[in-house]
Amino acid sequence: MQTYFLELPPKQREVFDLVDLQQYDPAEVAELTGVNASTVRAHLFKARTAIRSKLRSSHPHLFAS
Repeated sequence: MQTYFLELPPKQREVFDLVDLQQYDPAEVAELTGVNASTVRAHLFKARTAIRSKLRSSHPHLFAS
C-alpha cells in the first residue's frame, strides 16, 4: 500500500496522511493546511478511491463477495 500512497498527487497524499493515518479530523486538516473543509473532503475521497481501486486491481481476492 505504501506504493499506492506515494503515487497519489501531493495534496491527496497530504490529506490522506493527516486524516486516515494520523487521525486528524477533516476540519482540523482544513485549518492546518489553509484549505477549505469541503476541498479537504474532496481530496480525501479521491485519495481513498484511488487506493481502493489499485487494491482491487492487484488483490481482487480481498474484495470477493
